Amino acid sequence: HLVITSYGLVSNSPLDFVSQEQGSTRGGGWDYVVVDEGHKLKNQNTQVSKACRRICKGRTGDDSTTTKRLLLTGTPIQNNLKELWALFDFATSGRLLGPLRRFQNSYGDPIEAGRMKNATEWTIRTAEKANRELQVKLRPHFLQRLKSSEFKDELPTKRELVVFTHLSKKQRMMYDQFLAGGMVASILTGETASPLEAITWLKKLCGHPYLVDKTGHSSICELGRQRLVEDSAKLHVLHDLLLRLNKSGHRTLVFSQSTKMLDIIQRVMSQKLTLSRIDGQTKEKDRQRFVDTFNCDGSATDCMLLSTKAAGIGLTLTGADRAIIFDPSWNPADDSQAVDRCFRI
Repeated sequence: HLVITSYGLVSNSPLDFVSQEQGSTRGGGWDYVVVDEGHKLKNQNTQVSKACRRICKGRTGDDSTTTKRLLLTGTPIQNNLKELWALFDFATSGRLLGPLRRFQNSYGDPIEAGRMKNATEWTIRTAEKANRELQVKLRPHFLQRLKSSEFKDELPTKRELVVFTHLSKKQRMMYDQFLAGGMVASILTGETASPLEAITWLKKLCGHPYLVDKTGHSSICELGRQRLVEDSAKLHVLHDLLLRLNKSGHRTLVFSQSTKMLDIIQRVMSQKLTLSRIDGQTKEKDRQRFVDTFNCDGSATDCMLLSTKAAGIGLTLTGADRAIIFDPSWNPADDSQAVDRCFRI
């Protein structure tokens, strides 16, 4: 009656979920396919997306089956309107928005053109019109339930604070040296087309100098804890903040996109707090054990360190009541998903 499975198994063996019964009046299809974390299907060309579409088509390989498709996701739009098209194209069997090229011509290109800073007044009006038409078309197929309205009695108010810091002396010196270097000059003169590499380097430097300059050390274990804290203003703030939160009886999640940064935080805080950690290297069998240990009543774990990519979705960590994003993602949806690990029932 019901099959619960993983994306990995569906991706590797989609035909195992398609009935091969001869003479099946329904073509071997399912009545419903429910996709949790539905944004995994945001690219129609990935293996898992193709596999899910294949399962919905049933044994006959066409859309003659009456399979109803439900997508559950906290972030229906992550980067661009092509991803929105991919999700609704799957959910409605391609009947709502039509082919991607037609969608781009009617909605995607006009809306994105209206967001450009040099857009003309006519372009902006065209974008607004396309935006309204798209919302009207999607509304019957889109149910949005917000925690702030649906679960306001079960959940406390979520407060988001942004903490700004100055750079440390070492960070400021390295920052100025990099800006005066050849790479930045080539970007400003147009010789280098993409500034992303330079921006990424500066972003890492703002986290910790060790991420971009190991200064001859092969391991962070060779560096003293006090020096690690002094070299990064952001780490200095995090160090004091975690100790203050712990003293006040709070338990905290700390997210970072860099496992090296998690190594540094772990070295600095391990003598003062009881830590747990989940990242891409954590074995699947250990993940749930770490989660259960952290969430249980009377847990001795003060703080959990997590990789934004590996632990930012799918986990319930209600043992914590504070979440810290150490290095924000380019995509705000990633950070929102991460914070919601503890902001849930």
